[in-house]
Amino acid sequence: MKLKILTTATLLTTTTLSMLGNSLSVLPANAENLQHIQKLLSSKQCQQCDLSNAGLVLADLAGAQLSGANLSRANLSRANLAGADLSGANLSGA
Repeated sequence: MKLKILTTATLLTTTTLSMLGNSLSVLPANAENLQHIQKLLSSKQCQQCDLSNAGLVLADLAGAQLSGANLSRANLSRANLAGADLSGANLSGA
């Protein structure tokens, strides 16, 4: 019985944290780059964009055009960047 309760509690905690993580995965650091973040996520086109400090955790950026973009200090943890064009992008601290 205790094992069943522990297993259920662990599952609920994991599910809750997963849902919370997904809802917080794309948080802008400031209002100035909010439009750039929205543009990137909707079109995967964001050349020369200011994405500094952006929270792009788990973002699907496969094939995104990010040439010359400022991604300094952006959180790209577990983001899919397969085939993305990052030529000339600033990735310092990302």
